Amino acid sequence: MNNRWRYWACAAAMAAISTCTAGADDESVRPDIPYVDSAESFAGPARGYAPGGWKVFLPEGLPKWHGAKSFNSSLWELSRFSGGRLQGKHRPPEKRVGKADIPLTDAMKSDVRRYLSETRLNGGSLIVRLGYTWSDSVGCEPSDFKVLLGHVRDLSAIMSDFDDVIVGVEAGVAGPWGEMHSSDYCRPEYMNRILKTYCETLPQDISILVRTPHYIASFAATNAAGIAAMLPFKAKDLQRFGMYNDGYLGTWWDYGTWSGPWKRELGRTLLSTFGDHPYGGELAYVGMDWILKNRERTRELFDPARWNIVEEWYRTHLNYLRNAGDTKHPLCKFIAGLTFNAATYKFDGMPDLKEYEGADLHKFMFDHMGYRFVVRDARIPKALRRNDNASIVLDVENTGFGRLLLPSRIDVVLTSGAESHVVPARGDVSSIPGGEKRRVEIPFHTPCDINPGRYNAFLRVCAPLKDEKPGDMPRRPVRFANAGMWNDELKANGIGALVVLGHAKAH
Repeated sequence: MNNRWRYWACAAAMAAISTCTAGADDESVRPDIPYVDSAESFAGPARGYAPGGWKVFLPEGLPKWHGAKSFNSSLWELSRFSGGRLQGKHRPPEKRVGKADIPLTDAMKSDVRRYLSETRLNGGSLIVRLGYTWSDSVGCEPSDFKVLLGHVRDLSAIMSDFDDVIVGVEAGVAGPWGEMHSSDYCRPEYMNRILKTYCETLPQDISILVRTPHYIASFAATNAAGIAAMLPFKAKDLQRFGMYNDGYLGTWWDYGTWSGPWKRELGRTLLSTFGDHPYGGELAYVGMDWILKNRERTRELFDPARWNIVEEWYRTHLNYLRNAGDTKHPLCKFIAGLTFNAATYKFDGMPDLKEYEGADLHKFMFDHMGYRFVVRDARIPKALRRNDNASIVLDVENTGFGRLLLPSRIDVVLTSGAESHVVPARGDVSSIPGGEKRRVEIPFHTPCDINPGRYNAFLRVCAPLKDEKPGDMPRRPVRFANAGMWNDELKANGIGALVVLGHAKAH
């Protein structure tokens, strides 16, 4: 019986399980694995460093686009489908790229679908943004607002088929870099229609991210105080919204992210309720001279006596930054010159971070964006019978800033020499919030055809894609942070050894 059919047979057995035992004689043992964080840097689906750049849409299509292979920021530039508006800095007509306001072509839409299909095949996940310019010029949006809304609808319809790939859409569209400023279309009468179009056309699993909280307040027809009184949101459309921050840590107010009544403290309260959405963007592009000279604008964010930046990362569920891997970026360099110390940054609810004591603060931030699962304790069956119900129990601490934003699946992999069994299991790690510890029970059913003997046990945790079949090698595996647990060949986390007895249990 091949592994796929073994998986389906075990899945049928799992469906009949109402209660699970610890295995033969109900005995379990604590496996001999490292219960400490390795402090290694590694990637994972929909978390952390999300490199990427602008991809220019062309009427003839995108023959050179290739699907992303990991977590990626995919920025889509639409200026060739716009005649360009004259506003703001009055972009000269001879500098316009597009010739007229036109709908997306079939060739273009086909290539977007191909790009997303390749990303799925590669095991990637995306943050997407639309925009009409990737310079500081304005006036590139279509003069015909209905054409702009048509672009949003057409692309949202395609993205809807890839809600397992796309985690969130930065709903910029208007203004330079799609950053929702310096454009008439950022006024409420336009932006509310853009956001409503996203709400109507994107599925619930794709977050809609706005540049500042002002847009959420405007959409809700209230002010900052009104939004604060509504938290957490109960209205269906408001529950769709998160934020992206392209001025992150450049100034105390993140270059306009926090302004007027939206003080940084109130922003942190708002974002603390957005744990089901990605939050990030990019570190602000400021020079080292700016950082060193402007203490009250930038450096006080990293002065624990003034502000606990580590607590902010946890409270706001910082999930991704597209330039956090740029070692030449001045803010990356500055943060790397600081040291993480648990006593210095201590706050109520702080997880166990002892393995990072003395690490540079940039590495600490880089490794903990999104989720980071550390097994702090475990119990596995001492021995199993064939055709038996069993359970593995883990105490998992999510030391990351946020949770896994994709549904998760767990399989148990049992190997002994050339023999291998992939067994479906239950259990969920995606519901563990950042900074919290949870007990995770993983019930499974021992294969009927497994040979007696000693087996190495692995947990294959993944964020499955729509086209992955049960028993397939996952393209988006989830790695535990424990030292020595990861097996890259199996895409699974080692959880110890157990014994399978020679007789089967009748049911």
